[in-house]
Amino acid sequence: DELTSFYMHITPQEALALNLLKTKNDKYRKFNDIFLCQFVFARNMNVEECQKLLEDHLAWREYWNIDSKMNEEDMRMFIQSEIIQSL
Repeated sequence: DELTSFYMHITPQEALALNLLKTKNDKYRKFNDIFLCQFVFARNMNVEECQKLLEDHLAWREYWNIDSKMNEEDMRMFIQSEIIQSL
């Protein structure tokens, strides 16, 4: 499955940063590890920077009321399609 494959491909340092990020705020636990790792990768495992980026992202989602409009899978498919179209 997707998560098993994911865990096979992250480094111990990335896994540690991911786990540290998840301890920063209980609300992060509602997101899957693949979603959270986007922030870990984007900030090169700097947990404080990951948290700031994630908080900014969550504020954006709240401002635009994204969670009531799209579920996580819809959002992922939208982002993937936008990336593919931009290539």
